[in-house]
Order: sequence, then structure tokens, then C-alpha cells
Amino acid sequence: MAESYWPENIGESTIVTPLSILKEQAAALGPATKGLVTAEVQPTPTGNSEYLAYVFSLLSPTVNYRYQMFTVTHPISLYPVRVNYNNTGYSLSDESHFRDWLKGTLSSDQTRKIVAALIAQARL
Repeated sequence: MAESYWPENIGESTIVTPLSILKEQAAALGPATKGLVTAEVQPTPTGNSEYLAYVFSLLSPTVNYRYQMFTVTHPISLYPVRVNYNNTGYSLSDESHFRDWLKGTLSSDQTRKIVAALIAQARL
């Protein structure tokens, strides 16, 4: 067998990706609203193979409605993360800053109002 030049620990990683953080938060919404409002993270093209991008949306399955909250773009190296939210761009330098921004956004009054409105629509 030929000699491998790959490091022995190349398959080991403890990095938490922006995508996994987004999916974790998306999964938490459905149970909190008894399934009336859910969240979804979908990849979106960037036109640049060095970057990955995702759209975070709120869904109201009973009224077949999708509300796009924000987009996240980051280099293959993961950080910094660029977020576009309410026509404003944010650059977040690391996982901690990204988590802080996400926590603030998901727990904001604006997000609460949107989720409440979607729940009200779903109950009609």
C-alpha cells in the first residue's frame, strides 16, 4: 500500500457549523408551537464555490405560507458569517457572535409578533 500523506486525525472534528446551529434552532420551533409554525433551513446558491448560503424560513403548514426571515452566507472555512436580515447585513466573526446574534433575533419582539400572527392564521 502506498504511503498516506493525510494526517491521522483528519476525520476528527469538534467544529460546530453555522448550518448545524440553524438546524438545531429550526427543529426547536415546531414543538414550541405545537406544529402550527415550523422553521426550515434550505441551502441557496451563491454563484461562488468558496461560499455556502442558507435561507432560514418560518412555515405555517396549515395556511401553506412561508416567511423568509434571513439568509446566512459563509466561506467554506465557516467564519466570518454574513447575515442578511431586514435588509441589513451583519458580519459575525465566530460561533459565539453568531449564536448571540441568532438568540437575539429569534427571541426578539419582531419575531414573536410574526410567529403569533402565523399561529393566529393557522387557527382560523
